[in-house]
Amino acid sequence: MSDGDGEVAAKRRRLTHSGEADVVMFAILGGVALIGYHDLFGGWANYAGPTFGGVVAGTIFASLLRPRLTIGRAFVIALLAGALFVIYSALVDTLVGSVFPGLETIRALRDGVAHGFSDALGDSLPLRDRQGPLVLVSALSWLCGYTTTDICLRSRLAAVPLIPPIVLLGLSLPLTAPIGGPSVVYISIFVALCFLAVLLRASPDLTANRSERVVEIDSRSLVSSRLTVGVPLVVIIALLCPLVANAASSNNPFDPRDLRGELVATTTVLDPLAEYKAIVTRVPEQSLFRVSLTGASALDVGRMPAITLDRFDGVRWTSTGRFQKQATTAGNEANQSIGSPVSAQVFVGRLPNQFLPTVGALAEINEREVLTDPDTGDVFSRTAIDGTQYQVDGRLSSPSPLQVASAAAATDNETVRYTTIDATVPDDIRILAHTITNGAPTAGQAVLLLDAYLRDHFTYDETAQGGSSLGRLERFLTQDGTGNAEQFATSFAVLARVLGYPTRVVLGYRITEEKDGTFVPIDEISTADYHVWAEVKLEGLGWVTVDPSPKAGQVRPPVQQQQSTVTTEPQGGGGQQQPREVGPSEAPTTRILDHGYVVLLRRAALAVGLILLAALGVAFAVLVAKRVRRSRRRAGDPTRRISGAWDEFTDRLAELGVDLPASLTPREVGRAATARFGTDTTLPIVTLSSDLSRAMYAREQPTPEMADSAWR
Repeated sequence: MSDGDGEVAAKRRRLTHSGEADVVMFAILGGVALIGYHDLFGGWANYAGPTFGGVVAGTIFASLLRPRLTIGRAFVIALLAGALFVIYSALVDTLVGSVFPGLETIRALRDGVAHGFSDALGDSLPLRDRQGPLVLVSALSWLCGYTTTDICLRSRLAAVPLIPPIVLLGLSLPLTAPIGGPSVVYISIFVALCFLAVLLRASPDLTANRSERVVEIDSRSLVSSRLTVGVPLVVIIALLCPLVANAASSNNPFDPRDLRGELVATTTVLDPLAEYKAIVTRVPEQSLFRVSLTGASALDVGRMPAITLDRFDGVRWTSTGRFQKQATTAGNEANQSIGSPVSAQVFVGRLPNQFLPTVGALAEINEREVLTDPDTGDVFSRTAIDGTQYQVDGRLSSPSPLQVASAAAATDNETVRYTTIDATVPDDIRILAHTITNGAPTAGQAVLLLDAYLRDHFTYDETAQGGSSLGRLERFLTQDGTGNAEQFATSFAVLARVLGYPTRVVLGYRITEEKDGTFVPIDEISTADYHVWAEVKLEGLGWVTVDPSPKAGQVRPPVQQQQSTVTTEPQGGGGQQQPREVGPSEAPTTRILDHGYVVLLRRAALAVGLILLAALGVAFAVLVAKRVRRSRRRAGDPTRRISGAWDEFTDRLAELGVDLPASLTPREVGRAATARFGTDTTLPIVTLSSDLSRAMYAREQPTPEMADSAWR
């Protein structure tokens, strides 16, 4: 090998090393961007392997593909390889025999990519063991590593490789908004690293524009001078980030979940209390679901709530609840509960409605297509879940009878709606409420007296006339004394509200029954176990279950703290024998369609479309300008045409990143281009520089043939 060949090989090695350094530097930025997802997943163990591995694997894959394939083919192969990486990193538990992808794997991959972002917006934070968001972030990590590396190796544009890491970090910001988002220090470090990466990449190659016969530029000193000025500037910018963040900080950070419209869609619903009798007396009874509890026994839980009614207008009980996706800034009532964690695995057969049974004070449910009311915790399924299973977590509080008896009624602002009756209560009911509780020193003792009175003085009859209007309750309390669970629960709620105690009515399911004098868990919950009870809110105890129905098999409520809410305000005559369908004008709104969110997406799509049109317009304008300029330069006498050809050549060099000071002569420019791109590529340039010198300074005018040759 000659000395010249050795110098060329050394130059190539140095240039390759420079490209590899860029790849490593921007891959590190991708890893730093992934740190922003730590709080979203609740810990490194929940996401680090598939995501950080995705950046590294994507980087290596792009480095291997780039010299061999075009951009399009390489990208298609990279997508397939990325899908395999996600399958064998984030979806291992779905593989058939832990080896081969199956239909479940393909479905999980599709759902994760399509719905992972909305799942992360809708589920309770942090996301633990949530497959969809992990699949999406793993796929994005792979794309970040691949595209960043491909851009570094195929382009010398300094800042373009920053786009994938910035997008990756930017997607984490709205997802982590409810829990505060990334720290200011972290953002400062990321910004500083971005500036530093661009600064180093923007420096010229150490071997560029150097030859024996070209004016040399000391690139090392240029890099050193840029770093001397740039690094302190990066440090200053990083230090200013916390100051800007403090100035712009807010106690109510932006959260895209808040963009959902308050009024979304009108739906036609059935009155849950009107449905109650039709469901519980169904013949033959229908199996609904099975449940497996963790953290508490069925005897401790007793009941699983499904629908909560908090408004009474004298005729019907309805709800003021509004459903929304989980993980909003509103939180849930379980965060304020003093109970112990409890979890229920529910195996659904066929539920009588789309309200899902929960357990305790709702904390989280692993269903994606559901809406919850953060005030009460009821869960509404937007799709049928018959034949499936889900897990619901909550907190269960079991205060002793002594604690209940000594408790006062809750008096916070939220209790106002639970003490109001939007109608004139008959005097007989008011007098009865005060007579029963006469002498009770506390609200807790009054509650126990009301419960005992209803159990001891009235008869339970499943076939009794339905209804919960004030007229029906007055007949039940003062005349016939016979009713079903609907009359017992709603009578207690009205009597308690007359006394000023916050009370609500709950529909749900009994999960225990009496056999031979002993209460045991029910294996298969059926329509016969559909039930109605009441809850009263006591100071320091929260919502306490009160079930005054003296029904056979009905356990004494294990004084538990629960919550639930109705997605809609079910309307209809409580006294009807059959459920009455409520018209759209009467029915409340259900947050089934996130209309505001759809509007946001439409506006975002419009903005993206306008940006693309603007970009196309700019590109078209640049193309037209180049063609017009080229046509103008090719026109005129031979001297002008040769000069125009030279201008076109120098424009191309400038676009390729070659620095051409105005002081360079055409011959020096030709030598610089030869040193940069090689003799084979730039041989016609030497001829063109000679023709330009002859055209500009020789006595003889150039011929048309010389001008034609200059443009070839």
